[in-house]
Amino acid sequence: MKILKTIALSLVGIVALLATIGLFLPSKWEASVSLNMSASNEQIYTYVANLKKWQEWSPWNAEQDPTLTYTYTGPEVGVDAQSNWTSKSMGTGWLKITKADPMTGISYDLFIDMGFASSTLQGSIAFEKDGDMTKVTWTDKGDNGNNIVMKWMSLFMGSTMTSQLNAGLTKLQEVVIASGPRFGSQ
Repeated sequence: MKILKTIALSLVGIVALLATIGLFLPSKWEASVSLNMSASNEQIYTYVANLKKWQEWSPWNAEQDPTLTYTYTGPEVGVDAQSNWTSKSMGTGWLKITKADPMTGISYDLFIDMGFASSTLQGSIAFEKDGDMTKVTWTDKGDNGNNIVMKWMSLFMGSTMTSQLNAGLTKLQEVVIASGPRFGSQ
């Protein structure tokens, strides 16, 4: 009986310690990756401003999760274009383009509900001329507020998202280059 009491008190102590530390953890996280592409801003914009085309390059597609289904609302391209999804492993959510410019890229809001937790984040895919290349930077950032469990998750969001964003940009580059003439040869 004494050992059970010691185990119970130890568990309570660990939970209290984790909760106390969680109060001081940052709630905000950010992930950002860049890749130079030998394509024009307009070529890249074609694939990022049309959410249906994200299925060709995004790391979150039916190839990764066969239960993932998308529906689309709003215009096909640009501001107010929205994709909505449902998935057994990725929950439900939506992504809505809030800014769009063929020369500078897009910004968006994203909401995801995993059942046990939900969050909203902001993202952008920005273009910048870099010599004969176009530097494409994909950034996602979020704020998990005062939720202690989500604050603990914030510690890992940056690194987890960075690898996914990098995979997406790499695939985007492949798709864009395969689609047509390269930058400077038009």
